[in-house]
Amino acid sequence: KRTFGAATALLVIGLLVPAAAGPGGSKSCSVLDGRYDVGTQSWVEGIEAPGIAIVSASDRSVAFQVEDGYLLSGLCVRSGKTINTYQSDTTLPVEGPSTITLTRSGPGYPLVSVSFDTEMICEPAAQAPLTFEPPVFIDAHRDGGEPVSIVAEDGSLIAGAHLGTTLINPKTIPDPDWVTNYGNQTLVWRSTDEGKTWQHIEFLPGSNMHSVSSTGFSDPDFAMDAGGNLYGTEIDLANVAVFSSHDNGQTWPDANVVADSGDRPWLAGREDGVVYLRITGNLQKSVDGGATWTQLTDPPNAYGKLMADPTDPEGLFIPVNPSQGAGVVVSRDDGNTWTTYRVPGSKRIDNTTITGVGVDSEGWVYEGYIQGTELKFSSWNPSTTEWSAPVTIPRTGSGSRLSWVWTVAGDAGRAAVGWYELVPVTGQTNVFDIRPHIAVTENARGSTIGCPDGSSRSFEPSFSVSDAVGRAIYRGPQPCTGTGCNITGDRRLGDFFTINFDQEGKVFLTTGDTTILGPAGQPNTQSHPLFSIATDSSPRLVAPGSTP
Repeated sequence: KRTFGAATALLVIGLLVPAAAGPGGSKSCSVLDGRYDVGTQSWVEGIEAPGIAIVSASDRSVAFQVEDGYLLSGLCVRSGKTINTYQSDTTLPVEGPSTITLTRSGPGYPLVSVSFDTEMICEPAAQAPLTFEPPVFIDAHRDGGEPVSIVAEDGSLIAGAHLGTTLINPKTIPDPDWVTNYGNQTLVWRSTDEGKTWQHIEFLPGSNMHSVSSTGFSDPDFAMDAGGNLYGTEIDLANVAVFSSHDNGQTWPDANVVADSGDRPWLAGREDGVVYLRITGNLQKSVDGGATWTQLTDPPNAYGKLMADPTDPEGLFIPVNPSQGAGVVVSRDDGNTWTTYRVPGSKRIDNTTITGVGVDSEGWVYEGYIQGTELKFSSWNPSTTEWSAPVTIPRTGSGSRLSWVWTVAGDAGRAAVGWYELVPVTGQTNVFDIRPHIAVTENARGSTIGCPDGSSRSFEPSFSVSDAVGRAIYRGPQPCTGTGCNITGDRRLGDFFTINFDQEGKVFLTTGDTTILGPAGQPNTQSHPLFSIATDSSPRLVAPGSTP
């Protein structure tokens, strides 16, 4: 940390200061880190102030350079018989590189000597603040629980959400929109303007369905293969359907109605036409765009979003089941065998049911996770197969509880974590406002900085954190999770929300939102999909000049 010496408080640069203002009495300055004598044109006792290079010196003016990697925090100037009676073209503290000129304040105040108080700067450049554009409803009439997203090859954004069949709140007045928009398929939207506007995808106008033959009212997910083909999935409990688009999400003509049967499917893409489908207890692979499937070995202790390793043609990742803590389950032989790597010291995670790990362009894995009342973050090195020591992500919210953590990663060492803050409502028991938060780091593995003196220092990941929507998206009891919990609780948000990033690396979120009221002014029967994206000035998951 940067700390300024006592001399800083004794200096008011650019003003005339009383003679006795400086250290060392009224007729001398202490050496501080080094004192330059103008008359002899030399450093007193040969001790140069670190990071200071004298450019020119006379009794009328002294010019000096503050070198890169140093901070000038204080000065003491002997001016004739007084101390600190002079003028300057800057104010302190000053970080190099910077050139500063001191001038005498009048004929009776020649510059005799200058003492410098400097310190070496050896820390990462400050990361930009994370800010968000105003949130946008993807759809103010259709459902928005358990939203997912993907960025198509042309940069358009695709969002999907649960149809709401098991997420509606039966304790509210039924919303006519829910019946009108029901089509026994998950909902799909597309945006070509960075999420400002959205089009609901329908294969026939007014059909409320994106594909001709797939069926399934819940559990959406997306993936894209190397050929730019998009894949979606949905279930109706009796079947798991997989449908696909070949025009960046504009149409979804191909569908396998019964690719599998079971619950909570996740997709991952690889080479052109290669897609993986994982439900709880079953993992399959297709090499013909989802038309046929081959059984693989289902990973143990795993639950959550399936990810393909961009550096290994046979590498797959799935998060460790949160009931067993944080970590990742890894396959290096295309899903035939699996190895579990848990974050050391992580414990059962009770406040979340789904988690997503981030995988960067070099195959490193990142995970944000809840531990008690803190949000932790760790990185997994594919070379050593070890997790880094967890760090705590700083929080700007006032939530007493956290839930539903999701992690994504982009270029090497860039990652983002999203979570819900549950903020107690004053004066009400077990009533919370839920506010989605996101943290972004551009040095997710930590960083090592070279210092001006040739040494180096290591730093933990640094985060920019933001209340991503800027308001609550829900007010009520802590949401429940799992099919049927609406009987006693509130499941309108589903069981998770997700974050992602566009081709420029700007982080965005898709979440359910329950703030739109029903036709009688009562809480709505379902949530609606909400979108929020980071501003252009925010830190990004794609480095400048990088190909996403």
